[in-house]
Amino acid sequence: MKSSEQLILAQDEKTPEITLIQLWDTSKSVKVRKAIAKNPNAGPKVLKSAARLYLEEVLENPGFFMLELFDEDTWIKNLSEAYSNPEEFINRLYHRNAISKHQLGWACLLSPQLTARAINVITQYIPSTTLKRAIKNKAVLNNVKLLYQNSLTSLEVWPFDLETILVLYRENIISSEDLYHGLSNYGVASTSARRSTFNKFISQLIQKYISTREPFIAKLLAKMFLVLRHYVLQWLSINDTVTTRLQKTDGLFAEVLSHMKRSYEVNSLSKESFNIVGDLVSRQIRFKFFRSVNNKRLDDNYHYTPDQITQVYDFMKSYDLVSVPFSSYGLIHGKSAVDALVACRDEVKEFFIRSGCVGSWVSAFGSDPKYLLVNGVNEAIFEREGISNNLLFKSCSLRKVIKLDESTHIF
Repeated sequence: MKSSEQLILAQDEKTPEITLIQLWDTSKSVKVRKAIAKNPNAGPKVLKSAARLYLEEVLENPGFFMLELFDEDTWIKNLSEAYSNPEEFINRLYHRNAISKHQLGWACLLSPQLTARAINVITQYIPSTTLKRAIKNKAVLNNVKLLYQNSLTSLEVWPFDLETILVLYRENIISSEDLYHGLSNYGVASTSARRSTFNKFISQLIQKYISTREPFIAKLLAKMFLVLRHYVLQWLSINDTVTTRLQKTDGLFAEVLSHMKRSYEVNSLSKESFNIVGDLVSRQIRFKFFRSVNNKRLDDNYHYTPDQITQVYDFMKSYDLVSVPFSSYGLIHGKSAVDALVACRDEVKEFFIRSGCVGSWVSAFGSDPKYLLVNGVNEAIFEREGISNNLLFKSCSLRKVIKLDESTHIF
């Protein structure tokens, strides 16, 4: 039988169910199979098979809802409920098992009764391929976008988990600005996502930054890092993509930390987030300024130069980070660092000393290079401001040990 003849039979609402089954089993034509899926005479056997690929046609079939009234098949009942009332369906069944099934999650998304709460569950458990297929339908795509936008301006409780909005962003359903505003609905360090979703998001955003150098990306990352639980943010330190692309991201994480610093000063947010991102900034600085020709790693034998150290200071100053302590990140260290600092400007010396890069104490011996460095900066501050809280130290112990006063640091 020719395909044209098969299509006529498949479209004819008088064609018996048995004939439609035979057509379904023998035809490979998409047009014929879609027509069968729409035919009111198609029975449960055909509709179950058709729903795997042509769910929209099955749900448009008036015969499907007649089956729902008279057929006790659990699959038919669940599919009908998922389409008719997604949120009630999700509440009734354990969502992970129900929604992860291909047709059921897809039916929820196709439903005109879709809600924001239903989207929140569906996007977390539906297979990625099914989500991509569902949003090819413009009506579905526009409905999901609208429900997200309405939630941004609603006075009701924010319905979306971080996992959900990262998936929506990944699939280009929401924009960067939409994501940013959505992140504003979480408390400080209060939310998380699955590791795979988070890593894919970070990789996607870093690649976008490398390609476009879009400034908003740093602002978006800062907003996100401030609401992430610390164990999620720590994944950055062991993310291979972040590590290998640090050399290409230039000042991205410095800009992120600068945005986070401003929020910290206003809201007294957690230091732990700063420490994690600060470590990334330090790693970036080591890549940018302290790598030899053969890419030798930094160690106690590394030879710093005054120019290198001054360039680091100028880099930090350009991102308004000179007041952020970097003592725990190993920015510079060792005797070579002290020797190089001696030849730098006073403001450069003061920054690295306050950052803890020369340690937290100094032996008060006139010939000690570290003491000469610290004492010289302290005297310069005294000449500039007199006795003030900005002094590096005001006295030393009986053992002639100067403790650099941490109370003079910004944090």
